[in-house]
Amino acid sequence: ELSKDGAVVDSKVISPSKDGATMKDKTYYYKKDIGDSKDVVIVAAHFKNAFRGADQNLATIDGLWQLSDEQRDVSENTEYDKMTIQTVTANSITMNNEDNDITLNKNEDVSLMSGVSIKTADALRFYIYKEIIIEGEEPQEYKIRGAVAGIVNGESNLKNNSFTWNPQNFAGFFYDIDADAGTEMLTAAINEKNELSVKYETCSYTRKFEFENWGSYSAIGFLAEPYFAGYLDTPRTDDDILFEESDDENVLSDEQLLQILIDNDDERTVTSGTPLAMEEGYELAIQSIDIDGNKVYLELHKDGEVVDSKVISPSKDGASMTDKTYYYKKDIGDSKDVVIIAAHFKNAFRGADTNLATVDGLWQLSDTPKDVSEGTEYDQLKIISKLQANGALLKISNAGSIQIENNDIEVKCISVAAKPKIIIDEKAFPELNEVVKERGSVGFDSVASAFIENLKSMSSSYKIEFGSRLEKAIKRNETAMKRIDLGRYNTLMEATKEDDISKEKVIDALSDILAYEADEISLASALVISDAKADTIIDKNRIEGTISIYGIPTSRELNQDDLKKFEDKSLIFTGPGKVLHLRGNQMGRLVIGDLMTERIINGSEKIFGAFQSSFFSENVIKSANNQIVSDHLSFCTNVFESDKQDAGMAISNSAIFMGNYARDKIKLFSLSKLLNKDAGNLVLQIQPVP
Repeated sequence: ELSKDGAVVDSKVISPSKDGATMKDKTYYYKKDIGDSKDVVIVAAHFKNAFRGADQNLATIDGLWQLSDEQRDVSENTEYDKMTIQTVTANSITMNNEDNDITLNKNEDVSLMSGVSIKTADALRFYIYKEIIIEGEEPQEYKIRGAVAGIVNGESNLKNNSFTWNPQNFAGFFYDIDADAGTEMLTAAINEKNELSVKYETCSYTRKFEFENWGSYSAIGFLAEPYFAGYLDTPRTDDDILFEESDDENVLSDEQLLQILIDNDDERTVTSGTPLAMEEGYELAIQSIDIDGNKVYLELHKDGEVVDSKVISPSKDGASMTDKTYYYKKDIGDSKDVVIIAAHFKNAFRGADTNLATVDGLWQLSDTPKDVSEGTEYDQLKIISKLQANGALLKISNAGSIQIENNDIEVKCISVAAKPKIIIDEKAFPELNEVVKERGSVGFDSVASAFIENLKSMSSSYKIEFGSRLEKAIKRNETAMKRIDLGRYNTLMEATKEDDISKEKVIDALSDILAYEADEISLASALVISDAKADTIIDKNRIEGTISIYGIPTSRELNQDDLKKFEDKSLIFTGPGKVLHLRGNQMGRLVIGDLMTERIINGSEKIFGAFQSSFFSENVIKSANNQIVSDHLSFCTNVFESDKQDAGMAISNSAIFMGNYARDKIKLFSLSKLLNKDAGNLVLQIQPVP
């Protein structure tokens, strides 16, 4: 049982001592909703063994993890003193003092954000420091100084009138010595009026759990403290149970962070009389162990109230990680079902008078999120804007001219994986084409309902054949899926066998499957052209990643419904009159940046900042769902290698598509007032937006 402040919040049975006990058998975990994040594991304990003695039961815990159940708000526009959160991605946070002027004067202390301040000698010499207060009978205050910026030993160390602090020159920032990772940076720039502009940036990095069999998670330094950003998938294994069991595994993509309360692999013994105490009032308690010592019934308490209970089997023969791990997940803010507590039980024993188990892995996250949404203010800094980018290898902006030739650029993003395309494949499952086309529309439920009724009316032989096709497709891809996603496909499989299955359940499963399969930002941003202010040539490069024009891309991509808004409108393109040439490249995918995407989604007739003309020729494009925006577009002799049904979409005033080729029959949708689409394109279909 897990208790918090004396109240049971969860209980589980694990079996750490059974023969062949798996990680799941040995791990207790507790997950709960933290703010907008759902079912986050915030407590985890790994039990090495468990013994049932004559007088009492005991267990050894050798791994313990706990996160705070109070989240830190990192949503945009959240204010931290003079700093306001402006940018939040799944991996990074940016703040500045945009709305709070800072003027440097002699001998001043200026608070920037919680615990971080600027100390000035005069307007030309200053440093940042972190204030530490040690509580006691007589609280003591300490200051951690960063490197001095400005005039030092008679010489200026400013570059372009700015100075940057990082964990190497400011010990107040978080630094993970085990992972050699410290990602916080604060840049201060001073103008001729001695006015200071401050920009704070941080991004996530990969860190292994102390109980290493659970895999890895994404951590981030924020406001000089470590936070949890998301769980990471470990390919070809189910041991990454905290990732597998969390629905929304990345809380930073939901604009929030969670404090890491416990992450350890210390062995400790838990008995029926001594629950495992964690942070924020949580306790995990053994309620009972079966007579064979295989099944452990656990309860998780928070503040004395039971919030969860589970049975685990850490000691059974062949116990898996699931058998050995207790986990507790809950909704936290916008994040759904995030595992916030996990405990790995090494073993469990039933004694005559007491039950005991050994926990050798424990994990806990706070169930109170930290807001990092756009506009959040932290002292004098503010989070400036929301981005959903994978991170760029090369970003170019405000250039006089750009020419990129004969380069080999490759970037991969560990936190983003390509999703399988099963029912979205129109050739494999033509029965579902109409359902796929209505994805995200108001008519989806009625079309999905019609499919289910049609499925019920199919002959037995046809249903068997359809089910067999579906089952084979699922098996080919199931190792790449999380259990929660596999469960949705299994619901669809059940519908081919059982006529009395709930229609609403199948409709929900279809909706979730399509959202899962359509999530196709599968390549990291290798090259970002931030604006159209320069004539740009990208020629004969191998770019193993995404090329983004007009800024960093978001996770919200354009669809046909977005383009239908312009059916009766005339688009007005404005820009500096520059030209883009993209020719002879091997590339992953072409997309547009977040600001351009937002304008189109909002239905704005005015497309600002676009290239006047774009020429695409002799490129080999590997991935589907490309997005192109230009006043005038020439798209000639390009090859699409993807076999997905949509090559993407192009938005322009005038467009010509000539001599393009696709390996399979796919479509590229064009929104253009003047369109020439029938000039010798092979296999590839150019279609006006309906």
